[in-house]
Amino acid sequence: MHLSIYSALKKPENSFSLWDSCFPTNACICNTPHLIESKLMHANISKLKANPIFVGLNYSRAIKFDFQNFHDTSTRSKDIILKNYIQIGGLKKLQGTLMTDLILNPYKK
Repeated sequence: MHLSIYSALKKPENSFSLWDSCFPTNACICNTPHLIESKLMHANISKLKANPIFVGLNYSRAIKFDFQNFHDTSTRSKDIILKNYIQIGGLKKLQGTLMTDLILNPYKK
């Protein structure tokens, strides 16, 4: 992915279908959300693509850091299911694609 496209997409509600191999364990980069952009996404910029786009039909949660969306390590999150199907399972061709939510968090202040 070209750096100018990457920079334009750098927003908390956006992310890419790329996870740390130890996601969602305590050793995972995603447990330190401010590092997701530099240590995971930017470090793998050659694997990222803006086509196709995954769109979550729910609204996004309160997200503070760039590319944190879809990388929640809490037990209530279902992000591990996405990781397993895309990065480990039969949807490997979709690895690195852009992910976003249809509706941004309506409760965000």
